[in-house]
Amino acid sequence: MKCRRVELSKLKIGAVLTSAIVDPAQPRLKLLAAGVRIDEHVIERLVQRGIETVIVSERDLARLSAFVPQGRRTKVPPPPAYVRSTLQNDGSKEVDQLLLSADQSKAETFDLKADKAIAVQPDRRPGSPYADGLQSQWATECDNRIDVMVDFTEDSVRGSGASVSPLMDISSELVDRWVEDADALVALATSPYQSDYPSRHGVHLASLAIAIGAEMGLDQKALIDLGVGCLIHDVGMRSVGVGLFDTKDALTDGQLRRLADHPVKAIDIATRFGEKVSMVSRLVLYQIHERCDGSGYPRGYQAEQIHPLAKIAAVADAFVGMVSTRKHRLAIQGYRANVALLQEVKQKRFDANVVRCLLKATSLHPIGSAVQLNNDHVGRVIRSGGDDFVRPTIAMWKPSHGETDTSIVDLAQERQIQITQSLPAAA
Repeated sequence: MKCRRVELSKLKIGAVLTSAIVDPAQPRLKLLAAGVRIDEHVIERLVQRGIETVIVSERDLARLSAFVPQGRRTKVPPPPAYVRSTLQNDGSKEVDQLLLSADQSKAETFDLKADKAIAVQPDRRPGSPYADGLQSQWATECDNRIDVMVDFTEDSVRGSGASVSPLMDISSELVDRWVEDADALVALATSPYQSDYPSRHGVHLASLAIAIGAEMGLDQKALIDLGVGCLIHDVGMRSVGVGLFDTKDALTDGQLRRLADHPVKAIDIATRFGEKVSMVSRLVLYQIHERCDGSGYPRGYQAEQIHPLAKIAAVADAFVGMVSTRKHRLAIQGYRANVALLQEVKQKRFDANVVRCLLKATSLHPIGSAVQLNNDHVGRVIRSGGDDFVRPTIAMWKPSHGETDTSIVDLAQERQIQITQSLPAAA
């Protein structure tokens, strides 16, 4: 089990950790047993003992970091010049034949209406915080979903015992969470921590993709298909080697070809489940890395050949990837990631309507972002501004007072207050 030394301030009130917290000076000394809820008295006792740092497991640190974006980097590196895959299998052949057919209109794949509404709309609450206990509860739920994905990935690669039903359950739960508090789901989705790749990435990606799709008015079935495709999409990375591409150096031709193979391997795995994985979900996982201008992989399909849900998944995947820390770079600030996506829309790589709905779900300065205001205050975005991308709801405080003395301000109502810049996440 990997552990890290962190400052005491990282411990969140209300969190329940899965591993004991130990003293860095005496690693055998447990300061807090596993399963004990962190409250004010726990923190006070540690402070009284002169404890300034503690040793926490990486999985628990990820739970403590939920809802807290990691983005510090401002420069977005250009994407590599992707190549196409020449790999084929029964699953890829079936999908390629469908996509290249002139009779696409008869297929389930492209029969998607964006004017459907899910049965229950979210409870929009600008100007209000998240419900008490929500962040701790949802962080635990996210952790459980990642465990499910770890097991699914391992079983799928081995070809033994994997079931798609838990993935459908996860997708359905994420739709329910969007209805319960759409902004909180986006806040959790856009704050990925560096652990458990690719399972954690798939859960955060599915959460954000569902939020975008819901903003586009998709029905519950389409949202679940979208979520399942996102959850499965990186299973093929285990077959080609996850660590192969985590490098500061430019990818070689051989690495790019292996990268282009992983959606083909993923659809081969998905096809083994038969109709339990819908054709729509297969197209999502197969086309998530395609781009509207034909520059993506594995086949270089262009806009009219890419499924609408795959276009949503592509935007969500690009965003979550940028705001995630990798071994070779820090996470990129969410604002900078959004600006980069808008530039790629101009280059016709991403669907403009999907990116617009991403901004509607996240705001230009995404939920969770630390921001500087024009009134000598700083703040953190807690709710989207909807169609007004630059006027979200923020928790605001004076830098000298810290976050213990905050006020919640809906910038759509307080027009005199404006965001002047995005601030990097704390180190």
